[in-house]
Amino acid sequence: MRISKTASAAALLASGALAAAMLTAVPSAQADAPPAFELVGRYAVAGGAEVSAVSGDHLYVLNGVGIDIVDISDPSTPTKLVTVDLSTAFPGAASATSVAASRGTIAVALPALTKTDPGTVVVLSRSGRILGSATV
Repeated sequence: MRISKTASAAALLASGALAAAMLTAVPSAQADAPPAFELVGRYAVAGGAEVSAVSGDHLYVLNGVGIDIVDISDPSTPTKLVTVDLSTAFPGAASATSVAASRGTIAVALPALTKTDPGTVVVLSRSGRILGSATV
């Protein structure tokens, strides 16, 4: 089994502080063997992280106030490109709880501060520019 650099899986590891880790599949001699992974890189997130998404050669990591956009074209050395602070653009929202990325578009879920109030989904470009939002 061959896995390209951009198809490397992103996962979260707990070792002291949470960090996004780049994992890649290790080929097996047996076709029916369970997958094995090896650590090829790591991205430390200030304050920790629980949720991430990958699209192409970018990793999107929730960081407490918004999202870090990380270049993973070389998974052994992930490089932060930008931090998008969503707390200033959406002051009535709590910390982001979910992120999804596909074909260069990122969606981030922001719950309301009051749990029973509607939340917000923010849509961003691959570079982190806010394209729009919707109350949900």
